Amino acid sequence: MGRYCTPANVGNRPYQQQIAISLVHSLGMDDAIDFCVQNGWEETLCVILKDDRHFTDSGNVTLN
Repeated sequence: MGRYCTPANVGNRPYQQQIAISLVHSLGMDDAIDFCVQNGWEETLCVILKDDRHFTDSGNVTLN
């Protein structure tokens, strides 16, 4: 895993946020995290873990 996560709005962070939203919406939080770990998606995992307060049980997802 990487040593740090990319700050918001730097590089492809907005793209990673969209991937994170899609994964959590489709798979749920736990499976989305597992998917990222298994596939080496470090930046997407960082988005999910950092922004998990925006993910709700109802499936509604918002990231800033």
